[in-house]
Amino acid sequence: LSKDSLLTIEHRQMNNIWVAPSDNLSQAKQITFGSFGRYDGLWGLDWMPDGRIIFNSSNTQSQIISEMNADGSEQKQLTAPGHVDSSLDVSNDGRYIVFHSTRGGGFDIWRIDANGDHPTQLTFGKQNYQPSISSDSRFVYYKSMKNRIGELRRISIDGGESVALTDKQTSWFAESPDGKFIAGAYRTDKSRLAIFQNTGGEPLKSFNLPKSGELYGGARWTPDGKSVVYYDSNYGYWKQPIEGGE
Repeated sequence: LSKDSLLTIEHRQMNNIWVAPSDNLSQAKQITFGSFGRYDGLWGLDWMPDGRIIFNSSNTQSQIISEMNADGSEQKQLTAPGHVDSSLDVSNDGRYIVFHSTRGGGFDIWRIDANGDHPTQLTFGKQNYQPSISSDSRFVYYKSMKNRIGELRRISIDGGESVALTDKQTSWFAESPDGKFIAGAYRTDKSRLAIFQNTGGEPLKSFNLPKSGELYGGARWTPDGKSVVYYDSNYGYWKQPIEGGE
């Protein structure tokens, strides 16, 4: 090999969306077939109550929110290119989609109607991320870097004043189906899965994560409210019973 040559490796990532029965993930079926750089579903993915899927995709300068049927048909953009609109969440009543967006100059929490109409800015600090709507569709939880902590805050779905619920970095959270608890990544000496009351405060319980376990993209409660499911970068998904155990 000559001294004026360089040997290197190029890594190209392709993401697509798959759907599977919750009790048998081996029956997963691919429903999007995007090209390199689209990253379908990577930056946000959720169900509408009627079974449609709301998801993010990308181009070289934007992250866009779209909808489609559960089989991948009838895809339609809900936000226009030109901004980063990602980390989306759908309200249980099907009225709204919330997401963090750069359309205000920094990252803030925005809300649109389920059809993409009436974009509304909910926060204004330019350092607000990872929104998650409460089970009763009345509030939005989000991570704020306003105080350089990354604490969990809550604001009305209609905007207004926000309330801090934790005093340490809290990320990728979700409220339980009965609205009583919040699960999320909570960092002290290290990041753990933590369970809080929906009013915040110190964790009621915390669980160590497996070595490659992450809550990136969000914790999700099982419908019975007894376990929290989260992502593992090597092995798929983990389910943690909140009463304890492996």
